[in-house]
Amino acid sequence: MVKLTLEQIKKLPPEQRIKFLKIIEEKRKKEIEEAEKLVEKSETEIKEKKVRTEEEETREKEKREIRAIATGREEALEKIVEETEAKEEEPKAPIYGAPLEALKNIYQLATKDVYSSLTELRNKAAQGELSREEEKRVNSYYEAFSQITPVQAAYVRDDNARVTFMKEKDLVEQIKKYQSGR
Repeated sequence: MVKLTLEQIKKLPPEQRIKFLKIIEEKRKKEIEEAEKLVEKSETEIKEKKVRTEEEETREKEKREIRAIATGREEALEKIVEETEAKEEEPKAPIYGAPLEALKNIYQLATKDVYSSLTELRNKAAQGELSREEEKRVNSYYEAFSQITPVQAAYVRDDNARVTFMKEKDLVEQIKKYQSGR
């Protein structure tokens, strides 16, 4: 197709002029549609980038909070172990209710961080590679889990927390078996 300037089109007879002007109009409409699509696409990309940035910031914030909680839970476990060691060993009567403290301890123990840590410790114990510090951690976990009866664990309303707690308790028992088998 021949490209004509606007000046050349003005010199054409009216029938041809209308034909060329309509062609130019169609091209401009297509360009405008493409520009509008490009604007929409760009706005969508900006929104998606903003959402990704917000999600990344949220994930980072959650990681920091989890680390803070995990640190607090480890401190809580250490406190439980210290309290347990301070008490004299006496036979325990069965507990027919779940004291609030026991429930708190279960929720403190039933986390992904504790589960991951125990899984790692179990794998090291299976290889016979536990350090003294890790053995102390295992012992403190063992003491903390020993303080909670299955009846008390049954009072946990959150199924995920209860299941995680029971899995962790099994991991601790596996680690203790590996330790006693050496």
